[in-house]
Amino acid sequence: MSSEKMIHLLRGFPPLREAFAGALAALFAAAALASARGVGLNEVMYGISRVESSGQDVGLHSDGVAYGRYGVTYVAVSELQRKRLVGPDRIDLMDPDTNERMAMQYLLYLKRRYGSWWRAVEQYNPRSSTYARKVWAEMDRRRKAGIPLETPSLALND
Repeated sequence: MSSEKMIHLLRGFPPLREAFAGALAALFAAAALASARGVGLNEVMYGISRVESSGQDVGLHSDGVAYGRYGVTYVAVSELQRKRLVGPDRIDLMDPDTNERMAMQYLLYLKRRYGSWWRAVEQYNPRSSTYARKVWAEMDRRRKAGIPLETPSLALND
């Protein structure tokens, strides 16, 4: 049966259409969560740096909002400050070490809030519906190429 015929049949049966859509959404969610198992902070940081800046220390991104290798925004910093996870002092996201530390802090906060690395990465850049998939693709590419995973340079308590 062609996909056009299937769609036509589903349009005639709203309860069946809703059940099919719900099952499809559940399948995608399960696949996403399964692929997020066994992933740690360092690997997620690697994927984000590749998506945001090809792993390069950059200043202000072309969107005019994100900064540095990890694409950290001042919105993220203000949320960390509001939650008292970082101090109230002015933070320079152009500094590579500060950018990395804020990215780690924000990711850890999002992981605690949303319960999984996949959901944390989705919320790291909520304006993009494909962001988490891109980050995971970079992580998979690193694994397949055998590129060693470098640990972020700063400890969280510095």
